[in-house]
Amino acid sequence: MDGMCRGGWWSWVAALGFGLGGCADPQGSSFGSPEPGTASSSAGTDGSDSDDESSAGAEGSWGDSTGMDDPSDPTVDPSDPTNPSDPTDPTDTGDLPPMTCTYQSTTFGSPLQELDVIDDPNSGVRLSFTVPGLPAPELVSAAELRFRSYDSDHPGEEGRIYVNDGGPFDLPANAAWDNAEATGAVDVLSALEAGNNRIEFGPGPLDRSFFRIGDVELIVTAAVDDCEEVDETGGDEGDGVEQMLHYSDAEYTGRNNWVWRCQGGFDYAFTAASSEHIPTDCEGEYAPDGSAHGTATFHFADVVEDDYLVEVHAYHTFNRNPGGARIIVDGVTGFVQQRTGMEGESSFETAQWGVAHLSGDVDIVLDSSQGGYASDAVSWIRIVPQ
Repeated sequence: MDGMCRGGWWSWVAALGFGLGGCADPQGSSFGSPEPGTASSSAGTDGSDSDDESSAGAEGSWGDSTGMDDPSDPTVDPSDPTNPSDPTDPTDTGDLPPMTCTYQSTTFGSPLQELDVIDDPNSGVRLSFTVPGLPAPELVSAAELRFRSYDSDHPGEEGRIYVNDGGPFDLPANAAWDNAEATGAVDVLSALEAGNNRIEFGPGPLDRSFFRIGDVELIVTAAVDDCEEVDETGGDEGDGVEQMLHYSDAEYTGRNNWVWRCQGGFDYAFTAASSEHIPTDCEGEYAPDGSAHGTATFHFADVVEDDYLVEVHAYHTFNRNPGGARIIVDGVTGFVQQRTGMEGESSFETAQWGVAHLSGDVDIVLDSSQGGYASDAVSWIRIVPQ
């Protein structure tokens, strides 16, 4: 037996027949259990490959001893995605357990955006939201779109949802949600992309589609090691150019209800109804009719196609519109808050309307012509590529 274990092809046959631990070497250690500090021919015992050439066994035995392709084999293409030994395979997740992650839109927590379309179910007017940072679709096993809605009370007819232009999906609705807020949820797994995802809400087949949407987020189950947002953009990066327009560049209706303040640091416009502001209008055109109604339209020309964050800079005070200033970006209505929390408080602030996909000539309107008296303000509006 001692001689059989020392050499010859039949020694390997005997070793396999009796088990790797069946023969003792001359030093007294078993064939399959090397002494501490000696090289082992068994790959994977400590999770690493040995650098000792002798550990690979006889010539040509690479594939049998490790279960991997011989990298020196000219028939093996290491870049082949079907090759299990390719360490650069991007689809290899390392058998990560699925993790549930929440990805919020860039305007999460902002006031609800409003859609109001009359007798035009094919209207291109949509509420648009951007949810960034999603992992690659092949890593995602489940995805639910969640959002807050108001007045979604016509099931199957209220509106349509588009995810990266995919869909449409029915806007969840319930008769009990008439003039009330609710939470909607839709399975959108089939429409997701890596990086930025554009979520849009459009009109349904009703004579009038009216609802508000906000707090848009995606709840995703994916094979990732953490929920950090990824930098990928799904190949949809643009070359957008930032633009800003001053309130004096805007086109006005009801100019008589707008006060222009041109006092150095206090340089802004606001709607008002009181005659006390007549002396402070630097253009001398303020002649209030008591309604405080009017609009200011900012014409942005030759906008390079991209996703843009829309910002509204204004003088915020306690007596501003309690419902928020109504801002219409390329046909999509949203609101920005300009009211301070306490009487006597006032300051210049920049409010974020949200992100919109814009291109060409774009109009952004501060619409202060709705409802009863309310004061809205603007110093400038800026679009910032994302």
